[in-house]
Amino acid sequence: MRVSVDVGGTFTDVIALDEATGSIRLEKVATTPSNPAEGVLQAFQKAEAAPDAIEFFVHGTTLGINAMLTRTGAKVAIVTTVGFRDVYLLQRTDRIPMYDLKYRKPESLVPRYLCFEVEERLNYKGQVLTPFNAEQAREVVRKIKSHGAQSIAVCFLHSYANPEHELLMEQVIKQEAPEISV
Repeated sequence: MRVSVDVGGTFTDVIALDEATGSIRLEKVATTPSNPAEGVLQAFQKAEAAPDAIEFFVHGTTLGINAMLTRTGAKVAIVTTVGFRDVYLLQRTDRIPMYDLKYRKPESLVPRYLCFEVEERLNYKGQVLTPFNAEQAREVVRKIKSHGAQSIAVCFLHSYANPEHELLMEQVIKQEAPEISV
């Protein structure tokens, strides 16, 4: 059986194709915001798609973008390389209305008080320039925890070339605040 599910803000839609019979079922159930998986399972049941019979599964959702647009998602903190705390807030990417004197940048999704720095630095090749400061990282996690953050985004410079420092930061977060998502 091939199944595709779209979890929206209001409804969860499912399409189930039984390849053996060619039967197609389209069903719709109410989305369960507190636990979207419940709505998916209800949709499976309504479409008579037993989970153990599913050989191919496609999942799509607008829940994440909806939470971002309505600012109803988790309280997030950002941890970045020392010297780059304000890069996120500066929003110096493409400025479409370049000559619009009344232009105002959109409000940041993460307020400045939830943007933190940790001593560490890699070059563009992923080579360590400044070692990861684990003690400072622990202090940062304790501060984040005191602010009530529910999730932490770790965004170290050049981690695409070497994820070592980000993985070390993740370990520190899991040790100091296992209840916070990374």
